[in-house]
Amino acid sequence: MPYPRGVSATTFEDFYTIRFNYELPLIYPDLSIGPWLYFQRVKTQLFYDYGYGKVDVSRTGFEPVQFDEQFYSLGAELTFDFNFMRALPLLELGVRYFYLPDTGQNGFEFLIGSFGF
Repeated sequence: MPYPRGVSATTFEDFYTIRFNYELPLIYPDLSIGPWLYFQRVKTQLFYDYGYGKVDVSRTGFEPVQFDEQFYSLGAELTFDFNFMRALPLLELGVRYFYLPDTGQNGFEFLIGSFGF
């Protein structure tokens, strides 16, 4: 189950997520840097993620207690589609900025995307 982006994984018995994404291409540079790199597309994605997890914690001799937590995340991604050394597979690399409104935490993550053929 994918967690909201930027949130560290925690173990829950039940976990639900809702993700909203808006992806669009920014530019098609068709830029070649010698025979080494060919940049085909630059894309951005805006996102908002929500997650809800719950788990029943039980101790010997006590009633089970239900523990639940909500997660919120929003941010943007910037990715580049390119070919390396004129090879056929299209590679995707990028960077993600996330903000966690409930904790005030923010940061950047490096993205290694798909390998398309």
